[in-house]
Amino acid sequence: MRKKIPWSLNISPEVYIEYTGVKSSDYYMDPKTTMYVQIEGNRIFHELYGMPVHKYVRPAGTSYVAASMLGAEVVFPEDHPPEIKGRRINSINDYKTVKLGEPRASGLMPAMLAHYEFMKNETAGTDINVGLGFGGAQGPFTTAVVLRGMDMFTDIILYPEECKLLLSTCAEANIAILKLARDISGEEPEVIWVGDDFSGLISPQMYEEFSYPYIKMVYECFDVKKRILHSETLKKEHLKYFKKLKINFYDPGINENLSVKDILEATDADFSYNLFTVRDMMNGTPASIRNKYLEIISDGAPFVTAEISPGTPRENVLAYVGVARENE
Repeated sequence: MRKKIPWSLNISPEVYIEYTGVKSSDYYMDPKTTMYVQIEGNRIFHELYGMPVHKYVRPAGTSYVAASMLGAEVVFPEDHPPEIKGRRINSINDYKTVKLGEPRASGLMPAMLAHYEFMKNETAGTDINVGLGFGGAQGPFTTAVVLRGMDMFTDIILYPEECKLLLSTCAEANIAILKLARDISGEEPEVIWVGDDFSGLISPQMYEEFSYPYIKMVYECFDVKKRILHSETLKKEHLKYFKKLKINFYDPGINENLSVKDILEATDADFSYNLFTVRDMMNGTPASIRNKYLEIISDGAPFVTAEISPGTPRENVLAYVGVARENE
């Protein structure tokens, strides 16, 4: 009997923004627009591609929430995803000034909580569920790079102790987000998801000193049975830390360094494998998408996913959904 392969299609907020025709800044800053984009975007994707209907809304989070809580300034361009303005840390002297204040009053968090309360009021008495939109945590090394920029990669050599202090603070901020989500929802988490795209740019040896201990802090803030890691830059040699971190599921994202066979050889963790957002979904054809999908599952991928970006041809989305359904 042919093995059935589960799959998913990741739709970024920017794609829903494209399909609904609103301004990016309005989506992120106006909770009424946020709700409209999420509900209408989901309806459109159900109508065009048969994707499931989700009666669910949440504040428009960004990957900069933890950094904003530590002093990074986030701006919201009219027609572009949110960006960091400048750098929070510009010299070695700035490291000691990075502190986490009251989480509810720090950075983007007050606005997100206000949007959450707005949505709860707007949906009262309906069948629409409201979530917090925190989603998970960011890897502390990645948060540190957002605050310091690419100088973080030389600072870990020149100023290792200052960097470790910063990494502990970054872990603290991300743990605060998870605990805040727990406190507001009143539910103990069953899964901890960590996104950590920058730490794979350091060697496996340096990963053990500057990434592993701080991701471990985040994972261990709750006793959960499932730990998920997303990281697009890891090499095969980094995957040996999965067992120590007790990672159950790995999402390599768009990672040219790892093949399906590499992951199968290096870890026992379950994982997904992506069609590439630009190479396959944006610039490919329906035929090439089909062939790549079949190649991935032939290599042994237990789960297939793809993320689309604005401008992805609709025929390519249809091709992906079609071949996925043939093999599910």
